[in-house]
Amino acid sequence: MKRKLLSTLLITMTAASLVACTLPGQDSGSTNNTPTEEEPPVATTDVQNTETDDTTEADDDTSSEKAEDFKTFVFNPDTPEEIDLGSDGKQDEVTMALNEELTKSNGLNTYDLKVNDKTIPVMEDDEAPLYNTFDFHYLHQNGQDYVLVSLEGNHGLRCVKGFQWDGSTFQQKDDVQGSRIYEIHEDFVLLAERIDVFGTWEVTTNYTIDKDKMAFATEDKYPKIVNPEGLKLKKDYTFDDDSGEAPKTAKAGDVIYPSCLAHNNGYMGFEDKDGNELGYMPFDVKDDGSGVYVDGVKETDLFENDFYAN
Repeated sequence: MKRKLLSTLLITMTAASLVACTLPGQDSGSTNNTPTEEEPPVATTDVQNTETDDTTEADDDTSSEKAEDFKTFVFNPDTPEEIDLGSDGKQDEVTMALNEELTKSNGLNTYDLKVNDKTIPVMEDDEAPLYNTFDFHYLHQNGQDYVLVSLEGNHGLRCVKGFQWDGSTFQQKDDVQGSRIYEIHEDFVLLAERIDVFGTWEVTTNYTIDKDKMAFATEDKYPKIVNPEGLKLKKDYTFDDDSGEAPKTAKAGDVIYPSCLAHNNGYMGFEDKDGNELGYMPFDVKDDGSGVYVDGVKETDLFENDFYAN
């Protein structure tokens, strides 16, 4: 299905794939205080063969160098990690360190970043009571050292903060409010936000990191819903479609699956049970708390079920 870019999410980054698909979650080791085929070309000369081999070797070398420049792991609380920060040949001791004062005053384990003997706060004192889950991720990418801090609190409160090593300390350079770290890849970071439309969904967006200013950026046009469940229609529904093909209609009793957000995040993409794309459904979340509407129809009159979190 041909799709259009309708939203740009925060800062400057790489275009992401627009397939609507489910991605696996990452076991982040969170610290949670919450209670509870074509034929091969025919070689015509030895020179041609040699050039092909040289190109392949060059590609392999580039790929190998790129892989060597990427490393990531999740810190364990109060467990020092030896890291060659700045690639100067010297090992530095980096720790996700308990902030005893804030932990005592707030009754929740609260953590700072510590490099050798220097402590680097990751939040203001008045932020600390808001969060009960902390993930510290180390990332070495494009010659730079980062610590990405993923914070979560009650009622879907989330924040990702990016710290970059400047040769002497980690400086916070950027943050993404409303998101948590979902997965870290060699070329991009997946951040997940929570949305409550027809259910409670995790929606991931691809971000890249501008190494010159440590800024999160994205051009992801279709953030993906990674925990879809089947919604059963009470009535027939014809989806919006911008492909030029005839719009698709799902019948009453059909089960459809949310796949992505689109069109300034005011539409939700859907698939059938076989993963075939159906099109987009506009939604309107009322400010007065009366619910979600589709073309003037309340969601409870459109679907027999929902998947809202308690």
